[in-house]
Amino acid sequence: MDTRQDGAAGKKRDRILIVALVLVALVVGACVEGYVMFGSALSLRAKAQATMDSLRVYVDSTKRGDQEKLMQSAQEVHESAHEIQREVGSLPWLIASVVPVVGSDVRSARTLVDVLVNVSDEVIVPLAQGTELMSLSNLMQDSAVNMRSLEDLASVVRKIEPVMSASSKTLESLPPAHIEQVGSIIERAREAITVASDAVLRISPLIGDLPTLLGANGQQKNYLIVASNNGELHAAGGYVGSVGVLSIVDGRLSIGDFTDIRNVLPVDSVSAGATAEETQIFGERVDTHHGDHNMIPDFARVGQLYWNIWNTANGVKLDGVVGVDPVFLQLVLKLIGKVDTSYGVSVDGNNAASTIINKCLFFGWDPQKCDDFYSEVASKSFDKLLSRLGSLDTLSLMETVSASAAEGRCNAWVCDEAIEEHVKSSGFGWELPHEIAAPTLGVFASDFSTSKAAYYLSLDTTVGEPITNPDGTKTYPVTSIMRHNMDRSLVNDRLPGYIVTGWSTIAETRSRVELMERVSLIAPEGGTIANVQSTYMDSVVPVPEVAWSEYTYQGNDTWVGDIRIDAGESCVLTYAVTVPSEAIEPLRLRQSPVVPHEVRGD
Repeated sequence: MDTRQDGAAGKKRDRILIVALVLVALVVGACVEGYVMFGSALSLRAKAQATMDSLRVYVDSTKRGDQEKLMQSAQEVHESAHEIQREVGSLPWLIASVVPVVGSDVRSARTLVDVLVNVSDEVIVPLAQGTELMSLSNLMQDSAVNMRSLEDLASVVRKIEPVMSASSKTLESLPPAHIEQVGSIIERAREAITVASDAVLRISPLIGDLPTLLGANGQQKNYLIVASNNGELHAAGGYVGSVGVLSIVDGRLSIGDFTDIRNVLPVDSVSAGATAEETQIFGERVDTHHGDHNMIPDFARVGQLYWNIWNTANGVKLDGVVGVDPVFLQLVLKLIGKVDTSYGVSVDGNNAASTIINKCLFFGWDPQKCDDFYSEVASKSFDKLLSRLGSLDTLSLMETVSASAAEGRCNAWVCDEAIEEHVKSSGFGWELPHEIAAPTLGVFASDFSTSKAAYYLSLDTTVGEPITNPDGTKTYPVTSIMRHNMDRSLVNDRLPGYIVTGWSTIAETRSRVELMERVSLIAPEGGTIANVQSTYMDSVVPVPEVAWSEYTYQGNDTWVGDIRIDAGESCVLTYAVTVPSEAIEPLRLRQSPVVPHEVRGD
C-alpha cells in the first residue's frame, strides 16, 4: 500500500474523529446547559412565587399598619430579588442570552429582574422604613394635620417618583416576547409597575400642594361642600340640597353645620355665570337654579359656578368646592362606624345611602324633613370623620376617596389654577377629558322630573370591539341601557310625594312615577358620534319617539335627547363612536353616578 495514501487516510480519520468529538461535546454541553437552565428555571419559578407572596404580605401589612410584618416582608422581597438577580447573571443565563430568537426573551427576563431589584431597593424598603409617614395617626396630631410630617411624606414621594417612572419606561421598551410564558410574566409586571407609576405620578404634585390647601403659615382656607342627592340624578352628581363650609388654618380643620341650600343662596334669581352654550345644551336651570349647577357634566365648571354664586351672595371668599353624594357618605361610614341622628334613625356603612335617598320618604316625613335629615347625617359624618381621622387606615381611606372620585361621587375644584391642574391630574377633578391619546366617551343623564324617583334608575353602557377605518380612525359600537327599576305594582300604591313625578306641568306623564331624563352623549376629543337610535322595551303605554339634537360642548361632538322612562321600562340606546387615528388607548367611559344596584338591593 502506498504510504502516502495511508497517511492521508489517517489524517482524514483523525479530522473526522475530532469533528465527532466536538459534536459529542457540543451535544453533551447542550444537554448540561439545558439541564442547568431547566433547574435554574425551576428554582427561579419558586423564588418568583415566594417574592410575589412576600409582596402580598407587604401590601396587606401596609393596609393593617403592621410594622413588624411590613419590615419582614420588605426584607424578604429585597433578599429574594437579589437572589434572582444573581442567578440570572450566572454563566448559563449569559450563554442563553446570545442564543438566536430565545436570547431576546432571556435578556428581557434579566431586565425585568433588574427592575424588580431597583424597585425593591429604592421603593419597597424605604417605604417600609418610613411607613410612619403614611400613618394618619402620625399625620394627625391634636385634631390637626402635622405639617412637618406632611412635608416628610411629600419628600419620600418625590424620591420614589423618578424610580417608578424609569421602571415603567424600561418595561415599556422591552421587545415582544417569543415564548408565551415569558411574555405573560413581562406583561403582568409591566401592568403592575405602570399602574403603580401612574398613581405616584398623579398624586405626587398634589401632595406637594397639601400644605397650601391646608392653610399653612396661618392662612385660612374655606371650602364649600355641596351634598348632592342621586335620587334626583344630575350629570355630575345629583340635586344639591345641602351645603356646608369646611375651614382650615395651619392644618386644623373645622366644619360648620350643613344647611338647606335655599337658606344661604338666592332662590332661582341670580346668575351663577353659566355660558350660553351650557344653558342651550343642558337647560336654563344650570345657571339660576343653584341646586342644579351639576347638570353640567364637568365638575371643574360646576365648582366655578358655585364659587361665583357663593361669593356673589355671601361675600365670603371660597378657596374651592367639594362635591359628595350619599353613596360616598356610606363608604366613609364603613370606615368610621354609624352615626345617630336626632330623628331617631341611625345610619351606617350598609344603609346610609338608601335611607337618605329613598327610605326616609316612606317614613311619612315631608320633603323638608328628609332634606334636613340628609343635612344632619352629612354634618355628623364629617364631624366624626375629622375627629377619627388619626385612627383610620390610610390606604383604606385613600382607596375609598379615589374610587369615589373615579365614579363622580367625591370630587373637588380649587380656584388656584396651578393647584387645580394637579387636582385634575390626580383624578379628583372629574372634568370633561380632552385627551386624544386616551379617548373618553361621556354618557350623562340629568333628571327633570323634580322628584326623587331616579333612585330606581340604572344606566349601563357596553363598548364593543372597534372597527379600524381606512383613514386610521376607529369606530366603536356602543349600547347604553337606561332602566326604571321600580316594580310596577308600586305605582298604584300610596307613594310619598317626593317619589311622584312633578314634571306633569311640562308634559303629560304616563304614570305617577315616569321619569324624564335629559341624556347627553359627549364624544371623545377629536371624535364623533353617529347613528343614535332609541328603542323602548317592556313598555305598557306607547312612548313618544326621542328627538335627538346635535351640539358642540367644549369643542366635543354632543348629542342630546329627552328620554321618558316609566316603571319597569327600559330604553336602549345604540350609537357609533369614532375616535381619531391618534388615539392610542381603548375607548374609556364616564357616566353619571347613578345609585348602584347593591344600594337599591335589586
